Amino acid sequence: MTPREVAPNLAGMKIALVCAVVAFALSACVVMDHETYLPDGSRGHSITCSGTGTSWGTCYEKAGEVCGANGYDVIAGGSDQTTVVAGNQYGLYGGSSANRSMLVKCKSTQAVDWRKGVAVQ
Repeated sequence: MTPREVAPNLAGMKIALVCAVVAFALSACVVMDHETYLPDGSRGHSITCSGTGTSWGTCYEKAGEVCGANGYDVIAGGSDQTTVVAGNQYGLYGGSSANRSMLVKCKSTQAVDWRKGVAVQ
């Protein structure tokens, strides 16, 4: 191969590598929160923290930010692992990502009579 034949192949490989790095960076850390209603009719928060750059700790930190000093109860949570493989004429590229989500209910600021288990008026 002559240098002129090698140059286009290297340019294509560089573009593919840059695209793979950008896609990985965008999927590395995604934390979202939105308010929702729980099965009992009370308000809760659905927290999603997906990507290779996050952990369950990231979800718990977000729940702490949302609910503040009163704390929260985790109603439900789960995760799954996804794998992505793509290829072109320059080779195969792959990676994996974790999708985590949890449903939390913020604890109220009302005082509770612990002997009766009811809110104090």
